[in-house]
Amino acid sequence: MANIIAKAVFVGREVMSVREDQIIRWRDNSKNAATYANQRRKEQLPNPDAFQGKLAQASSQEYRKIANILDAAGFESKKGKTGRDIGNTQENRLMNSFDKYQAGLEYQHETLDGVESKRFKDAVDKGTDAYGDGVAKTTMKFTGDKITGRGISALAGYFLTGDKRVEGMLRTGDKITSGGPVNVARLGLASSLKSGLAAKLTQAGVLILESNYDTVTIDAQNGIINDFIKGLQKAAYVDFQPTIDLTKSYCVFFRDGGESPTLKLEIQVVTP
Repeated sequence: MANIIAKAVFVGREVMSVREDQIIRWRDNSKNAATYANQRRKEQLPNPDAFQGKLAQASSQEYRKIANILDAAGFESKKGKTGRDIGNTQENRLMNSFDKYQAGLEYQHETLDGVESKRFKDAVDKGTDAYGDGVAKTTMKFTGDKITGRGISALAGYFLTGDKRVEGMLRTGDKITSGGPVNVARLGLASSLKSGLAAKLTQAGVLILESNYDTVTIDAQNGIINDFIKGLQKAAYVDFQPTIDLTKSYCVFFRDGGESPTLKLEIQVVTP
């Protein structure tokens, strides 16, 4: 009979705000790194050949996948182009766009009034408010911070690597209902599990919210999350899988509520 040794539920936040000092730090870091980043870009993509090999070709391959799907479905545009035609056109444009790419970035990083990368830095200043709003509506809901409290992504990582500090980080609605934090990672992989899981959960949470809690999206993301954990977990625990089951280990997002739903994360660790 399965033995539940750890179980918890963590609640997503509906409203978040980014602290002013975080926004200022993002703005200043972006501006300070502008010249260095532009120089690195020039070193890595100095000519059309490098641009095609390192950037355009990879982008073309990803776009080609979409074009192939359209072609297989018999798609035809209003101008009579098939998916294959559209893929060929896009690939040709990408592979021959180095001059346009180069000119655009040189314009942004031109020295004006004695200021290097002035247009780029001005754009960062103008985009500061949008950055704060964007982060508050997306990643901050899941990452949280040290001052206002850790979010789902961090709490789950602490819980599944046996870090008892998580017990003092719980917020309203968060509950450890059985056992306590447990390290499910194989020897030497706890830090990889913690950091990797945080990234997976944050990405999944944002995608789920953007899909308006679409069940297909939730199921797909839960599959990715549990596959990731399963690849790093100890054999002592029942394999992580993406559905709530009393006999299984799992780490799954689910929608709770009707017209004003809340996204929650439930975790269970089971031994055989």
